[in-house]
Amino acid sequence: MSEKQLGDRTRTSSRRQFVGRTIETALFQSVLAFESRSQPLIYISGASGVGKTYLLNEFTIICQQLNIPSLYIDARNIAVNPASFLSVLQEMAGCGEEDLYELISRHNTDYVILIDNYERLTPLANWLQEFWSQLPFNTVVVLASQTPPTANGSAAHVRQPLSYTLELNNFSLEESRIYLQHREIPTDECDRVFNFTQGHPLTLSLVADVFSQSHQIVPSADITILLEEFISQIPASGRIALAICTVAHVTTKKLLLSFALANVDELYNWLQELSFIEESTLGLFPHDLVRFALTTCTLNLDNPVRYQVRDYSIQRIIQTQGQQQQSAVDDYLFATQLAPFNFNQPHNILIDTLHASDFSSLAAMVANHEGEAAAQLFGYWLGRQPHGVTVVRRPDSGNPIGFMMLLDVQD
Repeated sequence: MSEKQLGDRTRTSSRRQFVGRTIETALFQSVLAFESRSQPLIYISGASGVGKTYLLNEFTIICQQLNIPSLYIDARNIAVNPASFLSVLQEMAGCGEEDLYELISRHNTDYVILIDNYERLTPLANWLQEFWSQLPFNTVVVLASQTPPTANGSAAHVRQPLSYTLELNNFSLEESRIYLQHREIPTDECDRVFNFTQGHPLTLSLVADVFSQSHQIVPSADITILLEEFISQIPASGRIALAICTVAHVTTKKLLLSFALANVDELYNWLQELSFIEESTLGLFPHDLVRFALTTCTLNLDNPVRYQVRDYSIQRIIQTQGQQQQSAVDDYLFATQLAPFNFNQPHNILIDTLHASDFSSLAAMVANHEGEAAAQLFGYWLGRQPHGVTVVRRPDSGNPIGFMMLLDVQD
């Protein structure tokens, strides 16, 4: 991808300019300005692609402007169990040895916790209700979910003294005009685009992305059609990078380098600037709706791409430990999924080290699947290299459901 091609196609920072949501941002600012400490909770619901993540990002910016500490957590990156949730929260807060409650309490200002894709944590509803109630009074909790509070068992979360529920809808005509003009769509085309997109923010952004490539308005609200047109306009290196980003759980520069692609920095920056690509501390990934649609597009999602992403994850599993290793296992499981509709299914497992109490359970697994001779061989190597065993557990009971054993064959 040449420098000129990138220059023509890269989205400028102005394209991410926040538009609309004046009621929601005003409410958030009023909550932060409220002097009474009453553990306020804001529950935001809305369909996929309506802009919940961008609203939380705007809330984060407001906190920065007011010098109020905030934590943003994407529930898609958390194993659905209390230990994982607490671990991620404490790591994001930089607690170290300090208790999370003490860390929040010693702040003279509010302390804001924003949880995106909160519907993923539905199995923890009862535990989370208790957890929120135990936080210090200066904690402001913001939850964003595709489902309203009564639909996912979280109605109890909004029974606090100072709580609010907000439902995000599509942009109005005026909001759509402002957004499209920021994206350099001709003024006389804005109303037509609004009419066939109905102001759906993600669809508006894809129409604008296609226009930035071809300078043509594609009159469709079908995300797949818009993506097909977008793909037809980008160079081969861009299509490969987009294919990798579709198959991989998250895409990093190191992953792109493993494909021996030229101009990796340019490709990564290009992906980073696409309106339908999201970013976390782990890397880049498509919006959920877009990822699903991309699996049906004319991208090269063949086995070599999937196998290379998988092999990269295996190398990371071998080379890492602890939370990094668990992340690598999640990436491996994601890359080996066969059905596109499972791409965003959370893996409700816990990756852990070997405990002495696991020995008999793991040996029984081997005997059941491989026979007694294999179980005896496993016992031999377990005695010599127990540090090479990683155990997969149920998050609720902690019982082993599988394991991985890496051996030093020179031992």
